[in-house]
Amino acid sequence: MATPRLYEQCGMRLRAPLDLRLPEATGDDWDVDVTWGADLAECRHRPGGELVAELDLDDGSWWYRATWTGSEYHLRFFECGDFIVSADLAAVEIRSARTEQSTILPVLMAVTVTSFLLTLRGSTVLHASGVELDGRALAFVGPSGQGKTTLATLVALHGARLLTDDVLTVDPGPPLTCLGGATELRLREAAASLADTAPAGATRRTADDRVALTLERAPAVPYPLAAIVVPNPSRTEPELQLTVIEPSLALMAMLAIPRVYGWAKPDVLARDFATLSAVANAVPIYKAVVPWGPPFDPMIAEVLTRLIAEPAPG
Repeated sequence: MATPRLYEQCGMRLRAPLDLRLPEATGDDWDVDVTWGADLAECRHRPGGELVAELDLDDGSWWYRATWTGSEYHLRFFECGDFIVSADLAAVEIRSARTEQSTILPVLMAVTVTSFLLTLRGSTVLHASGVELDGRALAFVGPSGQGKTTLATLVALHGARLLTDDVLTVDPGPPLTCLGGATELRLREAAASLADTAPAGATRRTADDRVALTLERAPAVPYPLAAIVVPNPSRTEPELQLTVIEPSLALMAMLAIPRVYGWAKPDVLARDFATLSAVANAVPIYKAVVPWGPPFDPMIAEVLTRLIAEPAPG
């Protein structure tokens, strides 16, 4: 069994005996203790209990379901494994299904399960990748496969620093700030060529078959959120098109792209609505039609970088 290490995700400190690829923390205290439990005999049935959150797929199957049993939270990923979360949110026990898919349990712990914990602990979590430049943040928000990590990589290669990949918390303040946590950007195969110029040792192949790229990382502290970009990749448009989204429509867009889907807890839904309302009214949110590569036009990164320095509608 691996020796536990301390990590930090969006300000939450975890002690875990697995490689989470999150920023490492110092000290001898933690918020969440992660341990391995007994293997599962099967992992194909939805767990019982009061529904907390779930993600159903278009084909009628399901990916994950979280329930409250009366004494603990039970988060199950189909044919992959379980995460048993204590009532006080201070402990997580991982139970592997010992399938080929179980190799992604560390990724699930670092991303989806930490998002689940952060939400229950009071944070509003965006499904976002982000970068920092001159003390301000730019977030790319969208569902999986929509180009968030690709655009964050383009801007990071243009001089910004990595803030987060896939998980970003927002605090309405005042002042309104965001907080991330990541050590690398996980690129899908279609954009993996962006890592071709990286120095030796800066890339690796992940358990979920992506190319992870390690770039300069911003310190894990809160940053003012300069702008949010909702990417829409296009194979036909020749130029980047940025359109400011009206606040009411921007709120609906943010609510439609949660990091954990299918929340059934009224307190979570009410808090996220209030927080994202504040974000939509304080931060410019852009729809970006992005000419998709590879190759990618260098002007894309240049224009997006300007949103950090001079965020302005139009």
